[in-house]
Amino acid sequence: ASLVKAGIERLKFFDKHMPGAKEWGNQVACGERDKHPACWFREQTFEQGEKLLVEGIIAEPVIFLLRTGAVELRRTWRPRDNPAWRLGLTPLVSNKHPPNLQHPGEYVRKQLRTGDDIAYILCDTMDEGASFCSLSALPMP
Repeated sequence: ASLVKAGIERLKFFDKHMPGAKEWGNQVACGERDKHPACWFREQTFEQGEKLLVEGIIAEPVIFLLRTGAVELRRTWRPRDNPAWRLGLTPLVSNKHPPNLQHPGEYVRKQLRTGDDIAYILCDTMDEGASFCSLSALPMP
């Protein structure tokens, strides 16, 4: 019974916070679609301060929906500290393996130099119910 309740709460959360999920869910109920959008998401916990996406870096197609906690949107203070700028000078080594969708962005983050002394500007903070994605998750014409 608790699994069913948790599943229903998950669907309600998606319907409330993910754009288009409620309409899609209605189409599932009417037999017009096969699965609710929540079926394509998995729950994952990240450590505080962990970089999920990096400005200017091509990332695997991924969409995040915040169930709890917050995400800070930050950018580097100096352009030369931006990972895209740094990797332009020292490009990524060739990746011969398919992207690891269990850990989005892991391949790129492994190759970035550590930069604990890099100054960042806090642009915004996203809270529960907010969603964001990598640019590659959006189909472009």
